[in-house]
Amino acid sequence: MRTLEVLWRIGVGIEGGVLTKSGAMKALELCLSSKQGNEMRERTSILKVFAEEAVKSYGRTTEDLNVLVNEIICGPSKPILEWRRMEDMYVRPKVQGNPLQSLTTMCKPIKA
Repeated sequence: MRTLEVLWRIGVGIEGGVLTKSGAMKALELCLSSKQGNEMRERTSILKVFAEEAVKSYGRTTEDLNVLVNEIICGPSKPILEWRRMEDMYVRPKVQGNPLQSLTTMCKPIKA
């Protein structure tokens, strides 16, 4: 993928668009035993941290999914689910019984 190779600089391009044994060997050599390979691994480690933060229970991905679910259940004119910031963690209100049935009862205005 061109984005991985050029923009993010964490990938190796395939010559001619076809993966061959010699092309794979060159790519592995580049990734595993060169300065450019070391730099790719460093950038990959940084991107890994960003991805892990995004999918944590209080991460951006989780927040976006919760907003989407709330929009589907409560409708676009109603406010998003109320989340409280508590010691750097977002805490969801406790749900009794079936979570899917209880979601509609959790749709309440956010206090300003």
